[in-house]
Amino acid sequence: MLVYQKLNKSNYNEILKIKHQLFPESNSDDDYIKYFNNEVKSNYYLVLKDNKPCATIGWYDFDNKNTDAFVGWFGVKPEFQGQGIGKEILQYIIDEVKALNYDYLRVYTDKVVNPISILLYNKMFDVKEAYLNSDKIGWTKNFVVFTKYLNNKREKWHNRSLNEDDNYNF
Repeated sequence: MLVYQKLNKSNYNEILKIKHQLFPESNSDDDYIKYFNNEVKSNYYLVLKDNKPCATIGWYDFDNKNTDAFVGWFGVKPEFQGQGIGKEILQYIIDEVKALNYDYLRVYTDKVVNPISILLYNKMFDVKEAYLNSDKIGWTKNFVVFTKYLNNKREKWHNRSLNEDDNYNF
């Protein structure tokens, strides 16, 4: 059984350890600071299995319009992979965002760095698009955006900027 602890001051360092282990190419912890400062509508979780930290996941409102939520800092520690944890916690976020009446849950990832994530997203999301925006991460031609439709709307991402250039070292 998995236990979901909302991000708080007492589990913040544990979440950061997992994030830094799984996303060493990222140089941004600002999402968590924005969470603590209520600057963006979001939720982040430390996930425990048998009282051991095994994963982190969250979501954030992309533009404060209650339309597009994005999965944020989703990862399962290597020693817990292959146990269905990723699928279960991603479904938890899908259900949470849908209950909040968002139209879409989206996630972007690097298809070269995260091939295992791509397999899961292919199963759980409705649409996959190459991200070829003219920003720095688009120029890599490695990123893809997945969309999960949460109601009857069916709008793709269409290469809109992800505004993430400052969060990656290239």
